[in-house]
Amino acid sequence: MASGRVALYCSSDQLGGLEKYTIQVLQWLNERGNNISLITSGNSPMSSYATAKYVQLYDTPFINRFVSIRKARNLANVIKREQLEVLIIVRPRDITTAVLARFFFRRRLVLIYYQLRYITLHGNLRFYSLLFRPFRFWLVAMKFLATDMHSLRYPKSSRIRVVHPCVDTSYFSENRLSQAEARESLNLPTDRKILGVLGRLSEEQKHDFVIRAMQFLKINGYPADLLIMGPAKDPEQEEYQEFLQLLVKECNLEGHVHFRSYPANMPVFFGAIDAFVVNKSIRPYDTAIIKALASGVPVVARSSETNNYLLQEGQIGLLYKTNDLENFAAKMILILTQNKVVEHLRACGKAAALEKYDKDTICNLLEESLHTSMKVNARKKGIEQPDY
Repeated sequence: MASGRVALYCSSDQLGGLEKYTIQVLQWLNERGNNISLITSGNSPMSSYATAKYVQLYDTPFINRFVSIRKARNLANVIKREQLEVLIIVRPRDITTAVLARFFFRRRLVLIYYQLRYITLHGNLRFYSLLFRPFRFWLVAMKFLATDMHSLRYPKSSRIRVVHPCVDTSYFSENRLSQAEARESLNLPTDRKILGVLGRLSEEQKHDFVIRAMQFLKINGYPADLLIMGPAKDPEQEEYQEFLQLLVKECNLEGHVHFRSYPANMPVFFGAIDAFVVNKSIRPYDTAIIKALASGVPVVARSSETNNYLLQEGQIGLLYKTNDLENFAAKMILILTQNKVVEHLRACGKAAALEKYDKDTICNLLEESLHTSMKVNARKKGIEQPDY
């Protein structure tokens, strides 16, 4: 448990996957007795979401500039007013602001970066070494994210730690309905194999590839249904949605491809399907694959650095080559016909989710970094810090 004054700074004016995940982790940490606040604009969608999750807010004006002394001063004012000891950063574009705030206004502040996305290093690497030097710990969501960091003098390797993305595994493993109940609640057929795709309808998700693959399976004697679940309405993607509807008709899959809105209870989705399909390279903070593993649902994912890492290079899930319809179909045929393969993937996936990606495991690692940071800070001030 973190005993000092800690806050997370995020200047985002959006409410996407990274922002939602960050607030969820803050909520879990605070439920364990920590007191970690969020510094963000009071008018942002992120602030409203944080309030609903009972995360304390410190308001700072939104300034849409990558580097700004005024932005750093506003942050420093909050830090000094609240006497913060540790500041956590999760967005690359907030790194410079945090370093400036510390350098000019609060030199004893401990900085921690939690890297949940790629950072592209351009130009002089010495600049990045100097920029990253003030960070006490550099936490990475996946080990491969640290590769570029190891080419720099700072952060030092001893300060780089792997802190995986996480979910409440018990929520997905213990709250599943039976498959019949889940399908009844979603008005789905109960006598067929159903594959599931999760996410907004967009070209990035490449739902059209999966629909064509379903046609290929049907033609070759392995029919199955497809459940596509996403937001109820997405005006920006109406054209793509219409394209998918026409493609379903063209492939003679009417009645076999089901479009549904997100349910209030996400375990319903995983309870209704026989396999979870991921036809994109997910971002490091995207926990969809972890939720499927925790639910005991076999995962079939497009080969990519992130997907391969989560599925342990195919040991706890099946991987297929990008845009290779026959290779995808071969993996799906294993799911549809080989019960031993399915049971193996279910067991290995659930075990990996519990061991590596459970919220309590990850919160322990985050608390360890916070506690170590505050002990170092206390020694600098000559204050004894109790052990926990």
